[in-house]
Amino acid sequence: MGDAIGLSGSSCNLALADSLCHFVFATLFLLVYFVSSVFASLCCLFLLELVGTCSDNIGVMINCEMGVVLVNGTNLFNRGVDFVMLREDGCEWSLKARLRKALGKFQIMKTSGPHTCMSTAITQDHRNLSSYDIVEIIKEQIVANPRIKEKVLMTTTKSMFGYLPGRKKIRNAKKLVMDEVHGSWEGSYKDLPYLMEALQSFNVGIKVDWLFKESKSGVHENLEEVTFKRLFWALKPCIDRFEHCIPVIHIDDTHLYGPYPGVLLSDVAVDGFSHILPLAFAIVESENVSSWGWFMDRLRRFMVGRRHGICIISDRHVGIMAAMRQTSWCEPYNHHRFWIKHLSTNFVNAYRRPGLKDRLVDLASQVQEKKFDYL
Repeated sequence: MGDAIGLSGSSCNLALADSLCHFVFATLFLLVYFVSSVFASLCCLFLLELVGTCSDNIGVMINCEMGVVLVNGTNLFNRGVDFVMLREDGCEWSLKARLRKALGKFQIMKTSGPHTCMSTAITQDHRNLSSYDIVEIIKEQIVANPRIKEKVLMTTTKSMFGYLPGRKKIRNAKKLVMDEVHGSWEGSYKDLPYLMEALQSFNVGIKVDWLFKESKSGVHENLEEVTFKRLFWALKPCIDRFEHCIPVIHIDDTHLYGPYPGVLLSDVAVDGFSHILPLAFAIVESENVSSWGWFMDRLRRFMVGRRHGICIISDRHVGIMAAMRQTSWCEPYNHHRFWIKHLSTNFVNAYRRPGLKDRLVDLASQVQEKKFDYL
């Protein structure tokens, strides 16, 4: 009987111990689960530093991707959050957001402020604000004023999006607008033959002359694909009116800027009423002996014709000097003189004395010999 009672007591103690162990393990499991849940909730309620006020954004959902949460550079957990805490000590600005796992988004819950810190790590730009987003905002301003300053466009973008983009983004956006409105550099050169064809169709008598780059073999196998080199054109009304102008032609050039460098050659005349008359234009690869000789040859052939006694005024470029030594332009049939502006500049560079430049200009401006001798 005693042995039975002892065995029964031992069985009860074992059952009690087993139940106690199960209770302890269940309690620990619940405690760990509770602590994990609380920690996950606290991590989701992180603080984000913002520039400005976001009180109107409460309730807004923000897309998130798998990433790492960093608070002051410390890795908290890997739960699909990719925000960085940039708030400095002492700044009261904060934002609370909760991760909505079902939607895969963060929801802004609360904001407070004001923002008082100016951390060097804070940028006023936004990585998701691309040049394509800025195009529609600044398009009207660029169309109205193609030379508008980048600072003005940056201010416009900031007032619309709340972020200040970098100059590179503004520059790229401006280029996209210019390409959309005026066409690209490549498209402009491709449209050049169609423009000349339209001018020849609606302006009878216009003179157009093309020069293309020679292929390695010297023969263009495919005439539909040629490389542009030079273009000369002169309008018929200008050609006819030159017969009634003073026999003086001013020639000059200006450089073309962009990915395809070149030079625009031009010449003008003056009629009896002192009105400037543009005569001819040419686009060439550069300012050299060959290009100026080619331009002056077309000017003689299409514009001047057999008329002699023409005075050409230009600077002292080597290409122009060589072209004026040609038989059709040399003395005594025609004359070559130089811009007083260029001469006076070179004179002052050689003789640095005050008043010499004005004195030279006054001498060159006289048309009477006695006044010239008086000066």
